[in-house]
Amino acid sequence: MSAPIKIIVEGSNLSGKSSTLAALENTLLESTVMTIHGYYHSWIKDFFNTPQVMADYGLKKLFAMLPIIEASISEGVILNRFHLTDAVYLSLFHNIEQNYNELEKRLNELSVYLVLLDFNDEALERRLKTRHRESKAGPWDTDYESIKKKRDAYRSAFETSTIGRKTIFDNSHETPEETVERIVAWVQTRQ
Repeated sequence: MSAPIKIIVEGSNLSGKSSTLAALENTLLESTVMTIHGYYHSWIKDFFNTPQVMADYGLKKLFAMLPIIEASISEGVILNRFHLTDAVYLSLFHNIEQNYNELEKRLNELSVYLVLLDFNDEALERRLKTRHRESKAGPWDTDYESIKKKRDAYRSAFETSTIGRKTIFDNSHETPEETVERIVAWVQTRQ
């Protein structure tokens, strides 16, 4: 790669995000990986007067990450979740629509890539059965319909995104390493 990349990897539960990010980190060795947690779980709203104040705080938190992305000139930045997850969780759990226009404008200025990991219904069913069989299912991925709803919300947030360097990778039938090969090849064609 000619320049360190700055990339956001998004995806719902069972999208293969964790394993793909691990493979991406092993491929892009000179990268800083940042994971953002705590997206509006039920206990978080107790810290705020209203859901909108909570949403405003979340947006400020995302803006606070921009100087870190901008300052990274000698190594890449891999973001595990960012504003699409913010949009999905606010919409699904709090019925709030957030405006990310200014944030996305800055992300475009910083040449950030956006990758959404996606999967079809067959893969969703297969992955969910595997989670249950291995007793790895958490409270967030216990049933088919809730995961499908979240996956579809990610698709919708991606479609409305104004990020110029964005793509969806359907990884229904490939390994994380194969997905990473496609991501890296896609980025290389756009540098």
